[in-house]
Amino acid sequence: MHGDIGWITGHSYIVYGPLSLGTTTVVYEGTPNYPDAAGRGRIAERLGVNIFHTSPTAIRMLRRSAPTRPAQ
Repeated sequence: MHGDIGWITGHSYIVYGPLSLGTTTVVYEGTPNYPDAAGRGRIAERLGVNIFHTSPTAIRMLRRSAPTRPAQ
C-alpha cells in the first residue's frame, strides 16, 4: 500500500506513474465508509480495478467498521 493522493507519494503512484505507463486510474473522493464500509470494494469490482492504493489511516478505519476480510 502507498500513500493516498494527499500524500507526497500519492501524486507519483496515483497520477504520474499510471499516466506515464498509459494505464487508467480511478480516483475516489469521499469518506472510505460511505455509503458503507464495502463501498470502495464494490466500485473496484464494478470497474475491474486490480491494484488498490490507499492510506494506512483508511485501512485502519475500514478494519474497525468491517473487521472481517472480504471474500476473495
